[in-house]
Amino acid sequence: MAEHIPTVLTIAGLDPSGYAGIIADIRTITALGAFSAGVVSALTNQTKGNFYEASPVPQNVLFNQLEQLFQNRKSDAVKIGMLHSETNIDIIAGIIEKYHPPHVVIDPIITSSTGGILLEPDAITLLKSRLIPLAEVVTPNIPEAGHLTETKISSLEDMKKAGRLILKLGCEYVLVKGGHLAENAHDILVYNDEAATLSGKYVENADFRGTGCVLSSAIAVFLAKGYDVPTAVLKAKRYLEYARQTATHTTNGNHIINPYPKGE
Repeated sequence: MAEHIPTVLTIAGLDPSGYAGIIADIRTITALGAFSAGVVSALTNQTKGNFYEASPVPQNVLFNQLEQLFQNRKSDAVKIGMLHSETNIDIIAGIIEKYHPPHVVIDPIITSSTGGILLEPDAITLLKSRLIPLAEVVTPNIPEAGHLTETKISSLEDMKKAGRLILKLGCEYVLVKGGHLAENAHDILVYNDEAATLSGKYVENADFRGTGCVLSSAIAVFLAKGYDVPTAVLKAKRYLEYARQTATHTTNGNHIINPYPKGE
């Protein structure tokens, strides 16, 4: 008898270098033993170290792909990454409102680590009012949390305050990632009246791309497998830590996180 595995849909941008975006999502979802469906929200032109341009896919293509997927296939979780435009946010929010997938994880990507603008400035307000309220988990890093809350974040206490402000937008959980603080590997998970510190091991001189994509995709997989949010977040964090600690190199010498670490 065939094994039943969960399906995770990723809606994200295409990074042709493969370090981040929908390629990193699919790699992670597959490595963790789930089936991945994918819809590209925007196209980018970037390499490991440089960003050149980004453009959304035609809105009718995005809408039709999502509509057909939700009509014909059940997704156990949805991970949403790069959005790029207000139109994309409107389309995706409408689909989520219509079909109510059981788990929605939003990685609120605003800029790339290579310096590119991945969300138009005018779209941030709509992201906050239209899409974040539909999320079960939102996973901003410190710069993203700063943009969403219009605050400066320079400590773990600031992370907690920002998480609480984002929580007020209507989502259920906020994971504020602390990697942009000096020598910090701690994240903050905010929900209800709780602000739990998730400790981690600092990796020195670790210049990786796509870690946020990997983490949010892993959270979606563990939610699809039936774990509660705190457990799914912790398991995803440990998965990413192991992937970083067992980093590897491509044949052209580029340093990348281990794409297939042990899943559980």
